[in-house]
Amino acid sequence: MKYVVSRISKNSLSPEDPPCENAQFDNNNKLWIKEFMDLKDLMRFFSKYGDLVIKENEKTQMAEIVIYDDWQDIMTKLKR
Repeated sequence: MKYVVSRISKNSLSPEDPPCENAQFDNNNKLWIKEFMDLKDLMRFFSKYGDLVIKENEKTQMAEIVIYDDWQDIMTKLKR
């Protein structure tokens, strides 16, 4: 199962800055892809990152997992 993965507090367009472990940068679409072996692997990922949202990525027509970091951290970064 392949998913697009993005992270709110990171610039997910940078090949040097993956949004999570073992994500692969797709140079064609300029986004990150993570492959999960099975449903258990996906559930482990969900238990590691607390605040996740799944939406459709219109560009790729794939499911996209959006990782939300700590809201306090996000608000601090937005105020800079």
